[in-house]
This record gives sequence, structure tokens and C-alpha cells, in this order.
Amino acid sequence: MIQRKNLIFVIGGSIAVILLLSSTVLLFMGVSKLSDTKKKLEQTEKKLEGFYKQKPFPSEENVKREKENVKIINDWFARLTDVLTKHQFEEVMQSPSLLMRLLGDKKNELLNEAKQNGVVMVDNFSFGFDRYFGPDAPLPAPDNVAKLNHQLVVIEDICKLLYKEGVASVTKVQRDEFEVVGDVAEAEGTEGGGRWGADRGAAEESSEQAPAVKAKPQKGVKDQAAAPKKPT
Repeated sequence: MIQRKNLIFVIGGSIAVILLLSSTVLLFMGVSKLSDTKKKLEQTEKKLEGFYKQKPFPSEENVKREKENVKIINDWFARLTDVLTKHQFEEVMQSPSLLMRLLGDKKNELLNEAKQNGVVMVDNFSFGFDRYFGPDAPLPAPDNVAKLNHQLVVIEDICKLLYKEGVASVTKVQRDEFEVVGDVAEAEGTEGGGRWGADRGAAEESSEQAPAVKAKPQKGVKDQAAAPKKPT
């Protein structure tokens, strides 16, 4: 009976020891896992804290790069502005009488240049401004002076370009006659104003004829006609 009790105690003690050892092993494994988890948590917290302490934007490298980009863009803008404004027409404020004098001066200047370059011009050629060279030609309205001056500048450039290219003759220059009939300024006097004298005996050219020039003939090339665009 005593041996049986001892056997029970031995078996119970063995089971207790086994359970104790198992619990110890499990506890050790739990503690180890907790330690590893704690280390990972600390590393993650340090990494997050590092993110918070960082300056996310802009970095010095990005600042330097963007400054260079701004310089490049400003250079492009300046070049674009130069190109767009290179041939921009600057409006000049003039009175109708001064414009009439300018028309006469430019007409004589272009006719003389045509003669010097061997370009044949028709008689009484007025470069599209016929209505202002007749015997009863009116002064232009003040509101039309700026646009007429612009047309004169464009026609002058076109004619000089034709002279430079060596055309044989210019038969007609036609502009957009935007003036309204009756839109006339009051005369500023007979001398130096609404009358021209010798320059104003010109006959009007036909308004139905398309503007054209005649090129000088070359070897193996027939005479050609070019039609410049209407100045605006």
C-alpha cells in the first residue's frame, strides 16, 4: 500500500515537473518574443521620430535645381518676348495734315528708290493711297490716322522688299480701304493741309485690279507675277 502511494507521488511529481519545465520553456519563449517585439517597436518608433524630425521639402538639392529651372524659364520668356515684340508696330500719334505730308514724302521716296533700282512704275503711282492724291482729296479723319500710318509702314516695307528682290515693275498696290465715305476731317487750310500741288494731280488706279508685280526675266525662266498680301 505504501509503495502504491509512493508510485502515485512519483508519477504526480514527474507530471508536475514536466508541466513546470514546459511552463518555464513557454515563459522563456514568450519573454524572448516579447523582447524581440519590444526591440522592433523601439526601432519603428525611432524611425518614425526620424521622419518627424526631417525636413520633407524642399531639400537643398531641389532648391538649387529649381533655381536653375527658374533661370532657364526666364531666359525662354525673355527670348519669346523679344521675338514677339521685334516687329511690333508702335502707334505714332499724328494729325491728319502731318499724315498727308508723310504720305507725299514716302510716295516720292519710294518712287525715287524704284528708279534707282531699275523698277518700272506706272504713271501717277500712289501706292494704294489714291483717294488722298486727287485734286479734291480730303484729309483723313483723325480716328483713321493711326491705321493709315500703319498701312503706310507696311506698304513701304513690302515695296522695299520687292525692290531688293529685283522685280522688273510694280503695277499696283492695293490696301484695305476701311475709311467710311464722308468720314473726313475739316480742312486745315489750303497750304500744307488739304491740298498738295504737283503731287495731287494723280489719276486713280482701277480698284478691281489685283496687286501685282512683274519680275525681271531670267534665263530659262518666264516672267512671273507675285501678289503681295493686303496690308492691314
